[in-house]
Amino acid sequence: MGRRFIERLVSPERGAVENSETFLFQQLSERREALSAAEQAFANYKTENADKLPALYSTNVTRLAAMQQKLEEKAMELATADAVFNDLRARLSSLNPVVGKLEESIVHLSGELASLRARYTDEHTEVRAVERKLKRLEEERANLLKAATAINNIDMDRLWNMAAGAVVNGEQKTTPLLLSQMQRLQEAEGRRSTLHNEVEQLRRGVDELRDGISTFAPIEQQLQKLERAVAAAREMHDLLAKRYEMARLTGSLGRYESPERIKVIDSPQEPTTPVTPGRVIFMLAGLVGGLVLGAGLAVAFEILDPRLRRQDDLEAASGLPVIALVPKAGGYVA
Repeated sequence: MGRRFIERLVSPERGAVENSETFLFQQLSERREALSAAEQAFANYKTENADKLPALYSTNVTRLAAMQQKLEEKAMELATADAVFNDLRARLSSLNPVVGKLEESIVHLSGELASLRARYTDEHTEVRAVERKLKRLEEERANLLKAATAINNIDMDRLWNMAAGAVVNGEQKTTPLLLSQMQRLQEAEGRRSTLHNEVEQLRRGVDELRDGISTFAPIEQQLQKLERAVAAAREMHDLLAKRYEMARLTGSLGRYESPERIKVIDSPQEPTTPVTPGRVIFMLAGLVGGLVLGAGLAVAFEILDPRLRRQDDLEAASGLPVIALVPKAGGYVA
């Protein structure tokens, strides 16, 4: 009985503490899931944009400046290599056999024209004819040289064969100048192709870095938004975790101190004698009470009754003396 009495006294407080623990535990579980979801979203976004994080902004800007400078240097080298290649190709184009024949004809006609001018005037028909032929050959040579800037594979093979050696009057004669020029052309073409590839790679790298740098601002804003969400979720989780631990500690402390807070000084015992009076006393009290109540009611009725029963009552009520009394007659009421 004493234990039940103590439990009834402490049960409201204990119930409130237990309800607080249950509520805080549920909220803590929900906040833990929200925190995990926020952290996972933040980690996924950082993984997706690992090469565009704000921490790499200055590094990428430095890389972009270095790549742009290197691109300019390689572009200048490529322009120089193109010029060298075109110059060598123009020189080699003059080694075309048709051009060579035209050169021989031009030299022959120039000598013939000089001889004719020594004998005739410039207005002579033969002089004029040679001049026209010489002019035509020079124009043909200029057109051939202009059209020979693009050397195809067949021309290259033919020039390599010429460089290897040509049969002249039954004797094999080597052309070391042509061979050296062909080698220089090949070297120039190889360097030009290498520089062209390097320039294209650098341009693609510069474009990619520029695109990446242009996306830094929105990525940084989204990262800050996700960081704030994670910070808010972590703060709420930590707050609820502290309050839950405090509630658990309060409950444990209350359960530990409950026997000391309320003590039963005297253990309950079964009564040996009745606490209330006996039946005789109740009966006497009822009798006395009835008598007093009856007397009181009789007095009250007497006082409150307005009827006149005696002579003095009439005199008191009327204020006049009574002269005579008329007796009660049969059938009449006085």
